[in-house]
Amino acid sequence: MQFVKPVAHSNATLDFADQVDLPAEIRAAVICCHGNLTPKYEYITELRRIRDIAKQHQQDYMTHVQEAERKTSSLRRGIRFATVIFNGHLFDTKFFNTAIDIFERCNIDFRVVEWLVGTKNQNTSQVTMQLMAQEAQALDEAKGMIEKEAVAKGVIVSEAESGPAFD
Repeated sequence: MQFVKPVAHSNATLDFADQVDLPAEIRAAVICCHGNLTPKYEYITELRRIRDIAKQHQQDYMTHVQEAERKTSSLRRGIRFATVIFNGHLFDTKFFNTAIDIFERCNIDFRVVEWLVGTKNQNTSQVTMQLMAQEAQALDEAKGMIEKEAVAKGVIVSEAESGPAFD
């Protein structure tokens, strides 16, 4: 109650610096006068500026994260790797050429990891390959076509348990 009368009688139209008739306790509690921060609370302007910078940094970071996620979304959607071994008469039956054609049609990246080429007609050859597909369905489709071709040409197809990483 002791502050009601002095506040009621103070001239609020004056600049804050000129309102000397306010009690010290009230004067210390005034944050804003005529739309401006009072001297004791001017640090709020700097806090707002820092908050705005932090908010902009956060927005820039989120934009960067979203762009990175967009660029790598195919990796999360179902990229698939497989290491396969083909064993049989791979060249004279043209199985190897057909397998490469299937990989290309299905957009499968591949590399030959190891060759064991038979040197006589009765010897078989073996090739170990690594396959990579951006979509799991494409790899499954290619493997299905390869298996049919392998049965038709007497080639054994097996999936390796381990192998070098795809570069």
